[in-house]
Amino acid sequence: MDMQQSTLELNWTQLLEQGYVFGIPSFFNHKFLSGTSRKDMNLIKRGIIHRFPQRLRYQFSYLRERSICTSGVRVEFVSDAKSMQIISRLSKLKHRENYSNMAQGCVDILIDGKFWMNFYPKWDNPERIYLIDDATPHRITLVFPNYAGLRLHRLILHNLSSISQKTPSFLLENRPIVYYGSSITQGGCASRPALAYSHRLSETFCINYVNLAISGNARGEHALADYIASFSHAALFILDWGANLLNYKDIDLLEQRYENFWRVIHTKNPDTPILFVGMQNFSFDLSSEPNFRKYVQEKRDFVKKKALAACNEVNQQKEQKIFDFIEGTSIISASSLDLTIDGVHPSDMGHRTYAELLEWKIIDLLGNHVKG
Repeated sequence: MDMQQSTLELNWTQLLEQGYVFGIPSFFNHKFLSGTSRKDMNLIKRGIIHRFPQRLRYQFSYLRERSICTSGVRVEFVSDAKSMQIISRLSKLKHRENYSNMAQGCVDILIDGKFWMNFYPKWDNPERIYLIDDATPHRITLVFPNYAGLRLHRLILHNLSSISQKTPSFLLENRPIVYYGSSITQGGCASRPALAYSHRLSETFCINYVNLAISGNARGEHALADYIASFSHAALFILDWGANLLNYKDIDLLEQRYENFWRVIHTKNPDTPILFVGMQNFSFDLSSEPNFRKYVQEKRDFVKKKALAACNEVNQQKEQKIFDFIEGTSIISASSLDLTIDGVHPSDMGHRTYAELLEWKIIDLLGNHVKG
């Protein structure tokens, strides 16, 4: 859209319709996916974002809180605007001893993929954010909070002559990497949303992504596998789960669910690659009582065994590599727990390490699609 030097005000509906919103699971290529309920559509049109559909929020009570977290959601456009204002409202934050309110709820602003500034959402009297003051259009990205819900009402751009969709467009025809995991994959405990490993990889490869990670959960329920399998447009599935099934009360759930989970996804998406991420090391690998340390290692070994078996089976059938596995302990080991902030959740450096090591696996699976 070209215009005279002016002020442009876009409400949330216009941002959706004009193709500036990415990362909402039920909304792809500027339209709702088949099967999205009318109620879910209406909520999103009003700016109330849920990453999981209403039927799953009713089925699993933990999703009612975590579904509103906008991890992976972005607004992105190209413009020569000199400044902007963002009228938005943040959901109530949960107190977390290992995670500041700013880290949970801030919005990152990137220009041409590089950090420019961040802000804490305000409804009344939002400050004017000054951008690069030149005549060149720049790619502007708003990265929504990983651990809070954000309702963006209006975006006001000042002193612009043009605005357009992101260029160049995402590789793979905008098809996303779909992530399933727990708190780490959701972005905990990066100090701001764009430093989560999922977003780092998106910038590295210029690739779209959808984040379906669930803090404190990702327990591999069949209904979640069915939902993830419905993303037939995915370029790649990354599965990093199991760590929240280490309690003794869940003693057999990992064994019961791990293989079934990937099979449900693969059956409906037989040509889509899957990358399995094993369990990293945690501080309790060192500090808990010996029997529990042994128990955790057995679970870690089980995930590795099942993931490698899946890779061997499917890659032989396909006569090419479409499944792969990475050891979680190669990312964060017992000797590199200083990459975490609490012995479990990665710091910014930890997320950078995740991204750097997953990068090579993604290149291997997606090949020339991401090398260029």
